Amino acid sequence: MMKKMPVTLAILLVALTVIGCDHSTNNEPPPAGSGITIINPTPESFVDGTVNIALSLQGVAPEVIEFYIDGRIVETRTEAPWQYAWNTATLPSNSSHTIKARAYNNANSYTSSQDVTVRIK
Repeated sequence: MMKKMPVTLAILLVALTVIGCDHSTNNEPPPAGSGITIINPTPESFVDGTVNIALSLQGVAPEVIEFYIDGRIVETRTEAPWQYAWNTATLPSNSSHTIKARAYNNANSYTSSQDVTVRIK
């Protein structure tokens, strides 16, 4: 039984590495003419309650879209609609937060939106 332990451990480590793979390590350039834009909320706006983060896609046929708040992935979508309902109810008034989205195609190349900074009412 002890001889099988190193093999089992190696398989477990490989599985954890694959499962925990971060798409952001991909160095492939995004497809030409592609883009992703956050259209809601607008930059420098004041928000409260549940905020619908909505995107506009140009020349992108995404397999996956990741939504980021303050640099952390908060939602991963694998099908349309490419939106995320962000609950801001517990955030302090007048705090500033940055929203970003990243779209991946089936070749695992990606394009990212510009950061959108908003304030909580």
